[in-house]
Amino acid sequence: SEVPKVVKPILKNSQKTRKETGGIRWDEDNLEYNEQNKSATMKIDEPPTPYNYGEGSDDEAELEEQTDLNTALNAALKDIPEDPKERKTTSFADAKEDQEKLSSFEKKRREHYNEFQKVKEYKEKSKPLDH
Repeated sequence: SEVPKVVKPILKNSQKTRKETGGIRWDEDNLEYNEQNKSATMKIDEPPTPYNYGEGSDDEAELEEQTDLNTALNAALKDIPEDPKERKTTSFADAKEDQEKLSSFEKKRREHYNEFQKVKEYKEKSKPLDH
């Protein structure tokens, strides 16, 4: 009859090879070279940033725009009266308008829902008649 063939594994047994060679072998030349060329600080190569640093013409346009904004701001500041009593802030006026809107809304809501009256009517309708 036939004798079965011995099939060798594809992967090598690393433990056998280490034992045969006497363990791990270090590349002494490479280690020595790295020790000699080692620096005290690590150099970091940073990639370029996506920020576009603009040309001179953009700076001039930006400067002109900033000047226009400053002029408009100064004109607006001149319109403000120096006496604090004469100054009106929009925040207080807006707050007063908001308060009026809220109270108006609450009044309309109470009229629309009138929960107390609805409950009272419901109780009267559901009362059994005692005649």
